[in-house]
Amino acid sequence: MLHPHEKELRDAREAWRDPQVREAYRERSQGERLINEGVRHGGRNARAFGLRAAQLQVHAIALAHNLRLLARTLATQAEAESKAAKRAA
Repeated sequence: MLHPHEKELRDAREAWRDPQVREAYRERSQGERLINEGVRHGGRNARAFGLRAAQLQVHAIALAHNLRLLARTLATQAEAESKAAKRAA
């Protein structure tokens, strides 16, 4: 016996060869990354009672996440522009 779940492992390896399975996994991993980011910044438990307070907390977490993404994107663009300007000079 190679492994208790040998058949399932072989089936999973075979399915992984399908491009549609890979694309579905890519979309799933993006969603899991987003959920992980929310949980890391306080999204697991509401800090106050009530639906409005919980919604406010979720929106604040999403806002902070989006601002971080925007800052990272702008920093990357600025770095690329400065490298291009150095090459042109």
